[in-house]
Amino acid sequence: MATFLLLVATILTSQLVSWFLFRAARGSRDFPDAGPRTLVMHYCGSIRLAAVLLPGVVMGLLLMLVNDPVVLGSTARQVLVWLLPLAALGAGALAAEAWTRWILLDDDGIRSRSLFGETRLGWEEIEEVSWDRWLKMVVVRGRDGRRIRVNPSLSGLGMFELLLLERVERRRLTRAMPGFDALRRGAY
Repeated sequence: MATFLLLVATILTSQLVSWFLFRAARGSRDFPDAGPRTLVMHYCGSIRLAAVLLPGVVMGLLLMLVNDPVVLGSTARQVLVWLLPLAALGAGALAAEAWTRWILLDDDGIRSRSLFGETRLGWEEIEEVSWDRWLKMVVVRGRDGRRIRVNPSLSGLGMFELLLLERVERRRLTRAMPGFDALRRGAY
């Protein structure tokens, strides 16, 4: 019975978090930290909070499952014990990404910082801007192959699109426009 209740709690938690993240992304400010001809895009506070709470809930549910009397002594418990450190590592990476990720657009170009480093592309270096259908992200690719991926959950996506339209040749944006149109319609 405890395992069934844990399964129901997991399903309800995932639905609640999905709803929470959707509302957070839709409610984020569209003009974050914008100065004259400058835009800083980052995750809004509620997404940052969810990036800490969601993994915490998942870790708690895993710990409850590991200590469930039905699971004790089984091979499933051993697998779960091995998964706990991996889940903790993934949770830490998710939270760090949410708290360290930002994208700066200014007169010089686009600069992206994340947990994995910093990438910079000048406006003249941009070869193509496209929409990745699988990752649901805008991808800005430089002539030398460097890429900056822009998550639609970052604040300021509308302003990002306007700055791209202003500073990048239209022919380089054609593969991104279907994604921007779908985002405006709320299709993603």
